[in-house]
Order: sequence, then C-alpha cells, then structure tokens
Amino acid sequence: MCTVLESVASMLLATNLIKGGLVMAKLVVWIARQDGDSACYNIVAKTRKACLELVAKNGVQWIDRNDDAGYEAPIKREIHYKDAFDLWEQATCEGGGRS
Repeated sequence: MCTVLESVASMLLATNLIKGGLVMAKLVVWIARQDGDSACYNIVAKTRKACLELVAKNGVQWIDRNDDAGYEAPIKREIHYKDAFDLWEQATCEGGGRS
C-alpha cells in the first residue's frame, strides 16, 4: 500500500488551495484516452510532453496488434483532494483514475 501511495505522491504538483476553509492539494495529470477498450489502457503521465511520447511509443504497439485502437489527444485533469485517503478514494472509485 505504501508503494502505491508513494507512486501517486510522485505525480503530485506542489500546490495547495484554500477551499471551504480546508487546505486542499492538487494533483495534475495528462490523460490520453484509448479508443475502443477499457479505461485502464488510457495513458497517464505527469506532463503533456511525456503523455505524447507514450502515445507515440504505444501507438506502434497497437498498430502491431492489427486492430483499430488509437488514442485521443491528451487532456489535462486536475484532482483536488484534502488528504491521502481522499486522493486514493477518488483514484479508485468507479469512473475514477484513468477515466
């Protein structure tokens, strides 16, 4: 469990927000959605550049599989959370994480 939280923490952008009297942190990720398959195959990266590089690399793998799967242009997602549990809950809930 600790390593999962550490890997999530490595993606954190060091920013804090004041929201409703609570200090909230913000996680920023770039997501390239994969057409025609589960959200677990979407590409997630810390930066737009890294996301585009992964799309280029993995796009070749999809072509080699001889199917029509491809990736949409990367979009920026901001996740605001109050503590590690709140972040974990948002990332693992239905529709969370890579969607």
